[in-house]
Amino acid sequence: MSGKSFHVGETLTIGNYKVKDGEVTTKSGKTQAVTEYKELTAQERQKYKSQLEKAGINDPVIAGRMILPRNVVETAMRQRENEKKAITKNVPGLEKLREARRYDDQQRREFNRSVEGGSGVIRGNPNSSTASSVAKKYPRAAAYLKAESYYNSSNYMKSAYGKEAMNKIANGKSAAAAIREMEKKWKKYANKTHG
Repeated sequence: MSGKSFHVGETLTIGNYKVKDGEVTTKSGKTQAVTEYKELTAQERQKYKSQLEKAGINDPVIAGRMILPRNVVETAMRQRENEKKAITKNVPGLEKLREARRYDDQQRREFNRSVEGGSGVIRGNPNSSTASSVAKKYPRAAAYLKAESYYNSSNYMKSAYGKEAMNKIANGKSAAAAIREMEKKWKKYANKTHG
């Protein structure tokens, strides 16, 4: 398993576990995002011995709230790392655009604070548009962040469409086509559910 490469967004099945986007889902449907893990202590191994044997986990580690097989956890971490590398390669300017958005937000907040404070000294700029000029320079990054905004939606279908578009952009596919398809799917779903 260690030498296998995979695409961003690909679902891998390892025994009773599914691994996608750095998340492990068990057969029972529990999901755990994996960013790190730790070894079980001798006491923990003893405590969970019968559960580990029943689950057939010979080489267990703790990832977040769940005890999982080491190879499954390491695959999830490698998948997350591959996603970061793909984004760095295929979505140039992403961090610059994130930084520009943070700067614009900070300028607006500073302006609002100085106006509300009534000190007479106006700071910040409510019309700061650094992000829009950076977005023009890096359209793939702008598309990725648009898809990411869908992904962060509380609606599970909108989130799924966003993640699908993020994966396509990260894999080097057409950003414009990914966004068009995402918006089309969401519009169709929203129209269907809301009449």
